[in-house]
Amino acid sequence: MKNNFYIFFFFIIFCACNNNNTQSAHSSTVKNKKDDSLKTAKSKLVTVRRAVVMPVTAGTPKILNITAPFVLPTNTNVHLVGEPEVVPLPTKLTVITPGTDTFGLPKKIPANGKDIFCKQPVPVIAVPPRFKDATIYNLQYLDVDQGMNSPYVNCILNDKSGNIWFGTKAGVSKYDGRSFVHYTEKEGLSNNIVLAMLQDKAGNLWFGTEGGGACRYDGKKFTRFSEKEGFSSNTVLSIIQDKKDNIWFGTNGGGACSYDGKTFTNYTEKEGLCNNSVRGVLEDKDGNIWFGTNGSGLSRYDGKSFTTFSENEGLSNNIVLSMLADKDGNLWFGVDEGGVNLFDGKSFKHYKEAQGLSNNSVLSILQDRSGDIWFGTYSGGANRFDGKTFTYFAENEGLSNNYVKSMLEDDAGNVWFGTYGGGANRYDGKLFTHYTGKEGLGSNTVRSILEAKDGTIWFGTYGDGVISYDGKNFMHCGVKEGLSSNYVKCILSDKAGNLWFGTDGGGAIKFDGKTFSNYTEQEGLCSDYILSLEEDSNGNIWFGSDGNGASRFDGTSFTTFSETEGLSNNTVLCIRTDGCGNIWFGTDGGGACKFDGQFFKYYTRKQGLGNDYIKTIFEDEKGNIWFGTDGQGLFWSSKNSLCGRQVDFAKITEKDGLSNNIVTSILEDEKKNLWVATENGLNYIVRTSKKITSSGSKDSVETEAFQIQAYTTSSGLKANNFFQNSALLDSKNHAWWGNGKALTMLNLNTFKLSSNIPSIQLNSIELEQTFIDFYALQDSLKSGHPMIVGAETKKSLAKVKFDGLADFYNYPKNLELPYNINHVTFHFSGIDWSAPDKIQYQYMLDGIDKDWSPTSPDNKALYSNLPCGDYTFKVKAIGLSQKWSNVLEYKFVIDPPWWKTWVAYFLYVIIAISLIYAVINWRTAQLRAQQKQLEKIVAERTAEVVEQKELIEEKQKEIVDSINYAQRIQKALLASDQLLNANLKNYFLFFKPKDIVSGDFYWASPLVNGNFALLTADSTGHGVPGAMMSMLNISCINEAINERKLTSPAEILNHARQRIIQSLSQDGSLEGGKDGMDCSLIIFDFKNKKLNYASANNPVWIVRKGENGTELIDLKSDRMPVGKHERDNIPFKEQTIDLMAGDVIYALTDGYADQFGGEKAKKFKYKPLQELLISHVNESMDEQKKALDKVFNNWRGSLEQVDDVCIIGIRI
Repeated sequence: MKNNFYIFFFFIIFCACNNNNTQSAHSSTVKNKKDDSLKTAKSKLVTVRRAVVMPVTAGTPKILNITAPFVLPTNTNVHLVGEPEVVPLPTKLTVITPGTDTFGLPKKIPANGKDIFCKQPVPVIAVPPRFKDATIYNLQYLDVDQGMNSPYVNCILNDKSGNIWFGTKAGVSKYDGRSFVHYTEKEGLSNNIVLAMLQDKAGNLWFGTEGGGACRYDGKKFTRFSEKEGFSSNTVLSIIQDKKDNIWFGTNGGGACSYDGKTFTNYTEKEGLCNNSVRGVLEDKDGNIWFGTNGSGLSRYDGKSFTTFSENEGLSNNIVLSMLADKDGNLWFGVDEGGVNLFDGKSFKHYKEAQGLSNNSVLSILQDRSGDIWFGTYSGGANRFDGKTFTYFAENEGLSNNYVKSMLEDDAGNVWFGTYGGGANRYDGKLFTHYTGKEGLGSNTVRSILEAKDGTIWFGTYGDGVISYDGKNFMHCGVKEGLSSNYVKCILSDKAGNLWFGTDGGGAIKFDGKTFSNYTEQEGLCSDYILSLEEDSNGNIWFGSDGNGASRFDGTSFTTFSETEGLSNNTVLCIRTDGCGNIWFGTDGGGACKFDGQFFKYYTRKQGLGNDYIKTIFEDEKGNIWFGTDGQGLFWSSKNSLCGRQVDFAKITEKDGLSNNIVTSILEDEKKNLWVATENGLNYIVRTSKKITSSGSKDSVETEAFQIQAYTTSSGLKANNFFQNSALLDSKNHAWWGNGKALTMLNLNTFKLSSNIPSIQLNSIELEQTFIDFYALQDSLKSGHPMIVGAETKKSLAKVKFDGLADFYNYPKNLELPYNINHVTFHFSGIDWSAPDKIQYQYMLDGIDKDWSPTSPDNKALYSNLPCGDYTFKVKAIGLSQKWSNVLEYKFVIDPPWWKTWVAYFLYVIIAISLIYAVINWRTAQLRAQQKQLEKIVAERTAEVVEQKELIEEKQKEIVDSINYAQRIQKALLASDQLLNANLKNYFLFFKPKDIVSGDFYWASPLVNGNFALLTADSTGHGVPGAMMSMLNISCINEAINERKLTSPAEILNHARQRIIQSLSQDGSLEGGKDGMDCSLIIFDFKNKKLNYASANNPVWIVRKGENGTELIDLKSDRMPVGKHERDNIPFKEQTIDLMAGDVIYALTDGYADQFGGEKAKKFKYKPLQELLISHVNESMDEQKKALDKVFNNWRGSLEQVDDVCIIGIRI
């Protein structure tokens, strides 16, 4: 049995060898990574080229024969106010007191209305408002295509929550900017034709209808007041609330009626009213109530008597259509075919078409917050009256319809027009005014804009030559008038007051106020295609061309700069002179180029500029230079940075809020903010500052910050694409831009960013993606016939609970849902009429969301598969002012299923305890039976275990004895102490096997020539396999030295490699012979103090004292083992080294360097080992050995030794 065990043991030794040559490759990879991390990126320096200056005398320019320009008037919708007709009030007026003569006292009737609960309509998503092609203002319209239920708008109301209500021929509509909610007879309205609206101080909405009387809506129910309920008439034409909180109704045929909350008091012709058809009601500053009638003029009621004002008293017409009390206490009356009447208490002033009014039938009147009076007319659109002029807003100016029945100013200052046939219009007078061919411009393609010294604005067009504008007229000058080209791309006004025009094919033209001088290529200009113009600080005129570089003109000669003369690119899109006198060129592919008079400096992508295509360059008041690029946004750099060889650029792109990365022009306003035009909108960049505190420091640094507001067609622009460098800020603080459809002007004197904070409201809640009328649900729950929701799931709402409903909105209070109704959708809206298209939202659901949702314009939030629990939905809105609204919160509960209630959990505990008790009893009985059986089995098995234990201990002892015996055999083969002492004298041997036997070994032998050979080797593997391999390796080395009598270390290793490969390849496998050893073979010639060595992977080091201190010489080894290898046909190399007295030679294997340890459990590595040996080289060899052992043990700590260790040190 022992013999069989030994055969198996030795078979394992020869089959279990591993190759560990991958360690050095891994170390090399890590080293390369470390080297890469030390590399630092260097910024590209600014390229500098000396300019080549070659002036050419300019030829005599051609004098163009220019005829008188043709003139087109503009602002044709603005008309001076003519002198009004003034009619003094007669001294004697007709006064009637109810209850006197034949006039009776007014009747009081109890107000017993009929209540009808509102059926909640499904909201209609609104399409954004649109512009008419003719619009010249920020005038947008809503019609049936945008979601309105009718284009016939009789009245408009702005409620306390900010919603806009439209009374139409098809009911009343609530509009929040995102959706419409339509209320008709189907929902409970008394009649679909709504003529008048009012929100009273209690928040109730009143609707005056044609045929349904008056209708009050409190947010839950409609209360109808008609002739059936004792109301005076079924047609209500007007409604107001006076200072005493009485509500007044003007009716058609029923006179006037006041409501005090309990009773109606009727006033008719019988009580002294001049006419029973009352179209308008008004309260003046003294508390008098005025009634405008349909044919009898006006009645004024002071609470006691009626006073009549008709044509006899100075009114221009007895049919009064509209009324207004202005801020000064004056009264305005719009009449039929008589214009508008201003009454100051003493006289009537008549403003008609003769005085500039667009139409004599005035249907509505409004005073805006700036004090201007607006008149809505029958067929002349709306008129704005500022005391000096009438400005028309009709179909020619972009109004959707000229029949303006109603007007309203909202919370943001927008004016709304309700038209009869064209829907509703919203006018924002704070933004843009547009000029097109219709307004006299002629061409919509304005490529350049300039203000001359006399304040005239000049426009260079692409197709219509040049156009000048004096505020009243556009004067056109083109080829027909003698201009060399109709395509004018740039304009310049020089210091002498001359105007320069750069044309596309016609060269440059100078206009001195009298004559036009034409410079072309024949006169020395670089090109006839001029893209840009600039005058430098010396009065020279610069021309940027399309492909031929730039020309400088000093009045007598042209100097051309192209790529040959140092310019970065031959296409110059823009030129700008900075405050230091430098000339900047924006090129089409060559980046920005700065010329200081002698040198060109290039700023391109290599220097950090985002794009080499520079469309515009601008210098702000601080001296910063801004670059508008073609696709990479807006870049800028400070003056100091641009003066250096390395430039720091900052940028603003679409990621930062810029509307588009193609920047075409830049302006700076009086507030030092920037207006940046792009290919997709206009951007207002507000420059602010913010303090940044760096980590670990209390000091803060103030840096520049930006707030960007983008304007597009939805904000009132005619087009989003702006032409390159077609921008101007004139002396009147008006900003001008040329874009794809119009010339656009913005009056910066009246412009200001909105400070409005959006109001946020929850509109409705959907359950299971189904619209729910919660009023109807409430009724269905009471009736026992609950609603069913879900197109596929068909879930019942029988267990839905809530406590009442919100006023005016379709959602319940204190909503409690069953567990299976857990798909909830919230619909909300923010209202900010200064820019409804800019509103965005964030929301979160406490209990589900950890943070707010990303900002989004989407006004709904959907949550599905919600688990049971208590929830709070939160939503907030942000608008143009960049200020967040208050957070709106809505709490609701989802109840758990019955099996998750506390009662169910209690039952689960009782059942569990009972089951556990029963199982324990049953299991106890089983265990007792099994215990007896086990006791019997244990006794039997114990005897078997004892027998097996004794057998295993016997076998273990045999194995350990065998390994210990192998250790003795291995030690016998190693170099003996006697041999080493006799030949090496002063040395140490640090040998630390991992196991009892070792794969590392050391061997020595005298040579036939008297020299001494010392081998330090690491056999493949360690432990028993390594030990067996070391025996084969020693045998082959011994054969080479003592039998073959070889003395060359290289030949010895070559012979040993051959014998090892032969010995190990006899197993017949493909892998046979791949084992072997890494070693170093040193031949000492002590007599001549020489060292001859050959090495396979293992290092040999010499530590020597020199003039510069102690140094370590690393003797290179061949990177291949002694064994089968891809390079085993290459012989080993040997080297001879001269030794010096005091040299210490170290031969070692890799075990010490590869040992894991330290705080991070990493390898010790060779470099620290070298440093360790150098630090102890002056100590005795015995002390060095002790130091190695101490450091090794401290490094390894509690970790396992990973490999055999062998280090031999010899001092010469």
